[in-house]
Amino acid sequence: MINLFLIILVFLQNDAILVSSYFSPSPRLAHIASLIDKRIYFVGGTINLIDYAIDNAYLDLPQNFSTNSPAFYELETLPRSLNISFTSAEVVKTKNITEVIVFDGYRLDPKEYYIYAYKTAQNKLTWFPNNDAQTGNPGAKSYINTVIDKKGRIYFWGGTRNFTHLEDKAMYIYDTNSTSWTKIEPKNSPSPRHSYTATLLPDGRIIFIGGVGHFYPNPEADLSAILIFNINGKPEDPWSYESTKSVVALGSRRGHTAILAADEYNIIIYGGHDNFTRPAYPLMVLDTKTFTWSVPIVESLPNDLSVLSYHTATRYQNLMIIAFGAHNLTNQVYNSSKEIRIFDISNGTFKWLQNYVAPLTVIDSLPKNPKNLGLIIGVPLASIALSIIVPGNGSIKGPTGDPDDGSGTGQCSIIKEFSKPEGKLA
Repeated sequence: MINLFLIILVFLQNDAILVSSYFSPSPRLAHIASLIDKRIYFVGGTINLIDYAIDNAYLDLPQNFSTNSPAFYELETLPRSLNISFTSAEVVKTKNITEVIVFDGYRLDPKEYYIYAYKTAQNKLTWFPNNDAQTGNPGAKSYINTVIDKKGRIYFWGGTRNFTHLEDKAMYIYDTNSTSWTKIEPKNSPSPRHSYTATLLPDGRIIFIGGVGHFYPNPEADLSAILIFNINGKPEDPWSYESTKSVVALGSRRGHTAILAADEYNIIIYGGHDNFTRPAYPLMVLDTKTFTWSVPIVESLPNDLSVLSYHTATRYQNLMIIAFGAHNLTNQVYNSSKEIRIFDISNGTFKWLQNYVAPLTVIDSLPKNPKNLGLIIGVPLASIALSIIVPGNGSIKGPTGDPDDGSGTGQCSIIKEFSKPEGKLA
């Protein structure tokens, strides 16, 4: 009886009818993506460097969907006039609440506040200005990438201010527990960059890849040399360089993304451009044990696929989920996209996925009493039948409930749990 139950569920899970009337968000680039439980929240961004994307949405990962019609739900935003792009954000998860800390980036209507936090509840996104975090902050910066450590400290380096290069070499550390800033600027600090990626390894090294800086004669940062900041190193000497090995020409890269694989030592980069030229190898892997680059073979990858820049990449289990961005970026023309691209990166292999199948989790809820199995078999069948019969209306709002309470199921950021005093960032 149990075997029959499992077979039915697996069949329905993999062959479920895909809804074709999910919410359709605006195309965008330079937005924020934050993974909270089983949802990826997409906030902000710009359509063409002039107009902002004023709608926000989340991707609901417990649902099956096609990449041609992703499971987007509209996210009501308050206040709706807050426009942010070309910036970074980190997820801060405590025992009581989950917040996303957003650093002020490039905005046409800058406000006095520098840091915002947003909270999600009842499918609404509410912004809260953090007035306690103003002292010692480095000022609004764009084209940045941040990381957060296990103690809730966010590391912030480089960037530009309204598309103007900065000479500030300091590493700024924002402590989310005390809402205070620390500035580190040792003598060996490298020239600042922007449009790079930053990835935190378990041993405390932040790996900076690519970007643009004050380098002469070529401002582009070549992938043959990796910049490293050790958060556990000596305060007077935390920076270092590491030369990489590769059997292919590496070139430079900016506007790309990077995620840490499940093995916690391979970094996967995707997309970007080399001074508005398509990179020869859009998808590459850096082994941080040997600092060797490799180019994976991707199964089922379309031949005519464009390369995205200023998109986001999020690792969810063994998947890399690419969202939005600018495609075919040439001559500084930003053609924004609303695409979702998914790569299966299981076991070191890569596969392009056209259809996303949510992980099967109902098996964990099997009752201990076998007599109740007959009742349970009817429940998923009935619920699935209803989802097929009820038509969509073109703008699905999604289930109600805070994503953290499980009612609706809920760095590109890794969620870190730590103790945080009450009343901060409220």
